[in-house]
Amino acid sequence: MCASSIRRSTVLKIARANPDKKVVFFAVGFETTAPANAMAVWRAQQDGVKNFSILVSHVLVPPAIAAILQSPQNRVQGFLGPGHVCAIMGYHEYEAISARYQVPIVVTGFEPLDILDGTLMTVRQLEAGRAEVENQYARAVERGGNRSAQTLVSEVFEICDRKWRGVGSIPKSGFRLRYEFRDHDAERLFEVEEIDTKEPAICISGQILKGIKKPHDCPAFGTLCTRKLRWAPPWFPPKAPAPLITPMGAISRWERVRMLSEGNGASATVNDLSRRVLRKCRESVEVKERFFTQCADQIAELCEKMAGQFQEGHKLWVMGNGGSACDAQHVAVEFVHPIIEKRRALPALDLVSQVPVLTAISNDKDYAKIFVDQLELWGEPGDMALAISTSGQSPNLIYALQAARKKGC
Repeated sequence: MCASSIRRSTVLKIARANPDKKVVFFAVGFETTAPANAMAVWRAQQDGVKNFSILVSHVLVPPAIAAILQSPQNRVQGFLGPGHVCAIMGYHEYEAISARYQVPIVVTGFEPLDILDGTLMTVRQLEAGRAEVENQYARAVERGGNRSAQTLVSEVFEICDRKWRGVGSIPKSGFRLRYEFRDHDAERLFEVEEIDTKEPAICISGQILKGIKKPHDCPAFGTLCTRKLRWAPPWFPPKAPAPLITPMGAISRWERVRMLSEGNGASATVNDLSRRVLRKCRESVEVKERFFTQCADQIAELCEKMAGQFQEGHKLWVMGNGGSACDAQHVAVEFVHPIIEKRRALPALDLVSQVPVLTAISNDKDYAKIFVDQLELWGEPGDMALAISTSGQSPNLIYALQAARKKGC
């Protein structure tokens, strides 16, 4: 019974519930997942769960970066350091690499803004001729990393050589179980140590890692090797990592770009977006039709009254909060500088543009009075007040309309 995509605690429960079966967990990934896998092994040994073992395929990032930089063919000029790995291991190991090979390394998170920021920091280093380690992902990463997790990993695992797809064996680039935990080592228990990884000839991930090729240069890109189909031939065991085809890897990133720019994936995406746009348009039209059907007479009556007030020289005061504040500015501009309707300008002023006034009243008195004080000072009997609100419950707007009525607006 084997597992790789379910929780380690669940696998231990399965092993305890099935003492007559041998349960193997595929322990794959970078340093990020090593602590949880180490804890599973440590717990199994403590609890005497002898039918639980793991097949270890952990890999380490710093030796891989060093191997890439040592290659005579390397074209990589800077690295976005792995934020999740560094959250566990810290980034002090990368400082020696950056100094020796004179390349910027910026520890970066995985959100789009993180990646953009990390890229900008890397480019700035290159343009300034600097080569150092910077931490863009400071909200999650410290230089020393997670000491407790490191201690656990060091207790359960030891460093070993590891084969990487498209690259070959990189010295001291992986983890294996220490001898003390040999009873939980699936590689030893099932005698698979001598199975040699056979590289698929079509794979060029090594050249991609060195910056020689792009993912779309690979014959398998988007066909045999995709985000959904992480291709490997039948004889290819899980012991050799393929870092480019993880959800956060280069293959996945490039395939998303490809799907948005060409092929059936792009057509499906565009068609789906088109349907959403058209649906939103129909919903918007329906809402407007219902509103104007119900309120057309009231709107016409209001327009006649406003025209009369403007004719007598009165002003329109407009106000709102948040996005409605922007709407208030827009409404005022349409009266002061009419574009669509060719007519004379009419006096309309918004009460949201005077930031010093708004902040002063908010700070010294009450935010609920930011419009009241302005109306009481500038408003005159006969003026008009328009409050824009999506909820209709904003206290500052309610108080402002009450003050406008008292003022005779």
